[in-house]
Amino acid sequence: MKKLYKFLHSISLIGLSLTLLSRLEAVEELVSSRIGRSSDSPSIAIFIPPKGWLAADQEALSSHIKYMVVGPKVQNEMPPTMNLMIEPYNGTLKDYLKSVKRINEAHGDSWKDLGMLKTKAGEASLSQVEMRSKWGGEKLMHAIIVRNKCAYVLTATAAKNEFGRFYQEFYKALRSLQIYDDILDVVKDPMKKAHLESTFAKIQKAFEAALAKAQATPSFLSQANWKEQIFHNPEFQSNHWSPFKTMLKSNYNELSNEEQNALIANYYTKLLN
Repeated sequence: MKKLYKFLHSISLIGLSLTLLSRLEAVEELVSSRIGRSSDSPSIAIFIPPKGWLAADQEALSSHIKYMVVGPKVQNEMPPTMNLMIEPYNGTLKDYLKSVKRINEAHGDSWKDLGMLKTKAGEASLSQVEMRSKWGGEKLMHAIIVRNKCAYVLTATAAKNEFGRFYQEFYKALRSLQIYDDILDVVKDPMKKAHLESTFAKIQKAFEAALAKAQATPSFLSQANWKEQIFHNPEFQSNHWSPFKTMLKSNYNELSNEEQNALIANYYTKLLN
């Protein structure tokens, strides 16, 4: 809980760091680290960010912030942002909101319960926070769901005097929040799901064969480092991984970019874990 406030308040006090702003990439190019999975949660969370916004490098973020996108600057130096946080939590949504309110008020920030918001993941709590900052104040909006002993918090942030300009984009993105117990649930057709799993099984077999061959040579590399080397090997990429991604994007185009990227990230994780 305090991690959420600490992260958001650090943005409020110092703005987005140059390190973070220098590590942005097109949302369409999301890689494995973008998947909204917590080591403490069996679920995967995703949302559809505003079009054209850029994704921040996961390495520049707090460990609990799974995904962050940055929008265009308008009048001041603080661009609008959205981030998805997952943190372990064993209580109820009601208790979580009480803690959010207490922590914000302890720091002199104004917190307001806006009721419930219908998202793709179900009913979420919608709340608003106003923070003081060098930009003349900031406004944040949270969509919060407590499930699977975790709190899923999707936050939209902008300068207070510019928040209204991004409201429609924020609202649409907040409503797109989705939580999957199994990311394969995004594939509704049983035959297409089976085909996807079968195709990946062949890739996994090729990956494991290449790994076994490489490890037959004495080396000081760890298992994890060997896997990284095999995965990024140009031969494996051109013969297996790139065709797999192309097939998924082409044959499963009924899925959103975020759903396709979450599937790709899921399979990447399976290979390297």
